[in-house]
Amino acid sequence: MEKYFSLKVLVVSLIAIFALGSLGLIAYHIFAPSTPERITLNLPKDLSQAFNSFNLQINNPDDELLVFNRSLLVSGTTSPNAAIIVTDNDNDSGFSTDSEGNFSQVITLEGGLNLLTIDAFDSSGNTKQVKRTVYYSQEQLP
Repeated sequence: MEKYFSLKVLVVSLIAIFALGSLGLIAYHIFAPSTPERITLNLPKDLSQAFNSFNLQINNPDDELLVFNRSLLVSGTTSPNAAIIVTDNDNDSGFSTDSEGNFSQVITLEGGLNLLTIDAFDSSGNTKQVKRTVYYSQEQLP
């Protein structure tokens, strides 16, 4: 036994589907999250310079260094007039770079392992940090 839909049932079904689809579309536009505002970033054309403009280069000491002198010169370069803080175990020493970004400071080491942390801060709020391990031995082999 074959069943056929009448034209009336077909038209009512299509109207019902169209109405439900329209209600769904209206509900989506009412309850959907709004699109975020467009944000414009003013980035420099050469991003590599922007991210590399502040650096900290340590010339002395090398990492994993063994020394036999209690006095150690910490030197390097960074931005001009930056603040430098050298932390040796629990001792802090603060100073500034010169107008070309150079710095050097003599610190006094403790016997044994000395964990140095050298932090640089510029006037724009940028920071860089380098760590060095220096071992000071009071006994030098002949």
